[in-house]
Amino acid sequence: MWSRRAFLGAIHDPDTARSTGVERDLLRVFEGGCSTPFGCFVEGQTVWVGLQAHGRWRAARWALPEVRPDWEPRLAALSAPDYAEEAHELDAICSRI
Repeated sequence: MWSRRAFLGAIHDPDTARSTGVERDLLRVFEGGCSTPFGCFVEGQTVWVGLQAHGRWRAARWALPEVRPDWEPRLAALSAPDYAEEAHELDAICSRI
């Protein structure tokens, strides 16, 4: 008979836990939830973020630091009206999906 802790430990994936933690941290900054126009994808040490702001979809790619970052300044810059889109690579990836 498995205990709940043993079962959950057996199916736990550290990469998935880190990815969902980053997404939840970013959504917390927006005070958002499932209906927030926002996307996040973590691959290795890279975070891909997309959000809708001022009627446009904006995207960025950030390096994932070892310690928990302060996401607020990065998201504020990404959602600013004068943001210059720099993450063309995300568009290329999305077009292949």
